Amino acid sequence: LDTKNNSQLLSDTDAMIAANPNRWWIYQARGLARSAMHDAARATGEFRQAFELALADKDYASADTVLTAMSRQHLVDAALQLVTPHVHENVRMAIAVARLSIQKGDQPGGLAVLNEAMGKVSSLPPDQQAMLLSCAGDVYSSVQPEQPDKACDAYLQLTKLTPQNAAVYNQLAWLLAVDMTPAKPDQALTYSSKAYQMLSDRNQFSPSVFDTQGWVLVLNGKIPEGIDILQKVVDRGATIES
Repeated sequence: LDTKNNSQLLSDTDAMIAANPNRWWIYQARGLARSAMHDAARATGEFRQAFELALADKDYASADTVLTAMSRQHLVDAALQLVTPHVHENVRMAIAVARLSIQKGDQPGGLAVLNEAMGKVSSLPPDQQAMLLSCAGDVYSSVQPEQPDKACDAYLQLTKLTPQNAAVYNQLAWLLAVDMTPAKPDQALTYSSKAYQMLSDRNQFSPSVFDTQGWVLVLNGKIPEGIDILQKVVDRGATIES
């Protein structure tokens, strides 16, 4: 939005706030508008109001949405200041602190928060377990140096909670085949084949799943079969996964 449109949004939402001051998403929109106008201080104030309103309703998903918006507007420090006091309040808040800390460059701090949360994962409701395990697998496999053992453990636990999620089996297979030292292509084939078969049964195509299956087959000495699947990826291209 240009400056004129952002100014109009602020004017329009003034009336909305006067009618009902308790809608978090209005303040988030205002925060985005002020960010676009390069007014970081006022943008932070708007985002803070949005975050606090979401928390007042224990709407942690919306609170996390606000934090994500702030991070995309380069307000990571401000987002961390908002969420850190609530790190033990809900698993979404712990995940947010971990991710924001790593985004800021504080990898040890982010990992410390994540490790603490993972120590209590079994006590969480299944949906929160899945959320945390997915984050852990992603973080452990992307930090430097990578922690593939922890990532594999997280994804393995996640397969038990989301047994129909082909993407999780695919991630686990890739870690075992490529990132583990030493590599474990034989174990990887079990999981890549599950992901591949799931999509085949649904008549769906995923470049990442097909690529993993083809490569893992090659690593296991099943070269013609693997090349055949890899050729399908080349022929169809890196399309949107469907």
